Amino acid sequence: MVKIAVLVNPYSGRDIRRVSSYAKTVTNWERIRVLRMFIKGVSVTPVDEIMFYPDPDGISEYIIDEFREKTSIDMYVAEMKLDYSWRDSMEFTRIAWRENVKAMLVLGGDGTARAVAKAYKDIPFLPISMGTNNVIPYQIDPTYAGIVVGYAASRNPSCKGFYRAKRIVVEHYTGEDLGLVDLAFTTHSFIGARAVLDLDKVKEIYITMGTPINIGLTSILGYIRPIDRKEQLASRIVLGRGFKTMAALAPGLLREVSIRDVKVLKLPYTEEKDIDYSILSFDGERDLVVKNQRVRIIIDSNGPPIIDPYTVLQEIVKEKIFIH
Repeated sequence: MVKIAVLVNPYSGRDIRRVSSYAKTVTNWERIRVLRMFIKGVSVTPVDEIMFYPDPDGISEYIIDEFREKTSIDMYVAEMKLDYSWRDSMEFTRIAWRENVKAMLVLGGDGTARAVAKAYKDIPFLPISMGTNNVIPYQIDPTYAGIVVGYAASRNPSCKGFYRAKRIVVEHYTGEDLGLVDLAFTTHSFIGARAVLDLDKVKEIYITMGTPINIGLTSILGYIRPIDRKEQLASRIVLGRGFKTMAALAPGLLREVSIRDVKVLKLPYTEEKDIDYSILSFDGERDLVVKNQRVRIIIDSNGPPIIDPYTVLQEIVKEKIFIH
């Protein structure tokens, strides 16, 4: 029995950056279109079952009804009580783990991928871009995404297309939190709309990956010293008086930023910091208030298993899966 899961985050692609930049709004019809193509791709793989996230907008039920007579794959919606927050993505991942799901499709942005990572379950997942900041997610046609996830699930754990994501863990007095892409220490007065758009309030950033085509705080690193998602490196950037570069904080929102110091970090990396006051931003969103305490920062490659679609497709070609 080969089972996969599909997590559709109905809240991704709808935050304040639709007002403050040219970021597009992702509609439910767009999500349905993507899922239609995904199911078509999955249908040519050995997948027997698909468990869907019980999104409140009914996207999953719509897809199941549409394909009920068109595929032999058994499809159903997971039973879970919704919190209507990022915790739902985390809980769905835990349910998928208990249901022995072999691979998962995640439709969302960096925030959705982070929520999956916070479930601390080793389910390989393919993140597909459908948010605002899309550093972790891949830009790939959903048809091929279906082929990739289905094949990867059928070959789990021997599939060569799995790799561990890098992560940034912050240990503080009340527990720990983590991000997959970046950690920023800011001087904001409150969490508010979460998005980090005012660089005057950003003092220091830890970044696991960044290229010149990224959107968000990682774009700063992309123009200074690009780091690939699989390189065993990270970077610490201190903002302040020094040289200047450009940051693409959101689609169409470009800002000049002054950089005081840049340091490349070899992984694993650990550092302790005494914090008087800061609001910590994980993966581009303000999330944690820290006051009068020492925190420990750990950057390593012990994050969740990610499916590299290009490696999987190369494996499919090498094994001549579709040649008869």
